[in-house]
Amino acid sequence: MAMYDLPATINYILRKTGQEQLYYVAYSQGTTTGFIAFSSIPELDRKIKMFFALAPITTSSNMKSPLVRVFDLPESLVKFILGHILVFDKGEILQQVTSRLCGYTFFKSFCSLVLYLPGGFTDSLNVSRIDVYLSRYPDSTSIKNMLHWRQLYQTGEFKYYDYGSDNVLHYNQSTPPFYELENMKAPLAAWYGGKDWISAPEDVNITLPRITNMVYKKYIPEFVHFDFLWGMQAYEHVYKEILELMKKNA
Repeated sequence: MAMYDLPATINYILRKTGQEQLYYVAYSQGTTTGFIAFSSIPELDRKIKMFFALAPITTSSNMKSPLVRVFDLPESLVKFILGHILVFDKGEILQQVTSRLCGYTFFKSFCSLVLYLPGGFTDSLNVSRIDVYLSRYPDSTSIKNMLHWRQLYQTGEFKYYDYGSDNVLHYNQSTPPFYELENMKAPLAAWYGGKDWISAPEDVNITLPRITNMVYKKYIPEFVHFDFLWGMQAYEHVYKEILELMKKNA
């Protein structure tokens, strides 16, 4: 995603719009992808006017989500539980069924647990929209991506994917190299929450001091992970400030 998908997306947008730079607004794993891409590809880094990171993640050893306990299991068992290729692949039919069921008042409380359990409990979520949220969340991903997150969680180190004995073939060394966050020169503005179980503030406070061009950061004590995406206070606390920073740096 960081080395191929994101560069292709950014280059396509710039080519089509005729612009030389763009703003990159990212949430959760989208920030991880940005950190990797911009610190690893200097020519891509120069195309970012400003990087807005909501609930940023690099290291993840302080995750508090109960669902992260699956990462404590052996790799073979993780693959068995999550699937060998795709994870969270609901398919169109299951997606529609989930959306319809969660539209009924009787099921809304149960459905809301799907959002609360991973990222923390909040009273600022618009529960009437649960069916809309769950029609798209969680989306599918690869088992390799999940195993990489397992690696980051277990080691507390922001490194390339660990291929084990094949590391020498991929990296010409026996262990995966670190991602050099200090190489990222794009201006970064970050927002993170005090009750976030996924992007834990302890981990964010390890990440941000490594950023060489930090232009703004905001700690929101009451925010959980999904408040940045669907919280009713997201506009006032986050989106409004993003727009102001864009205008200021236009």
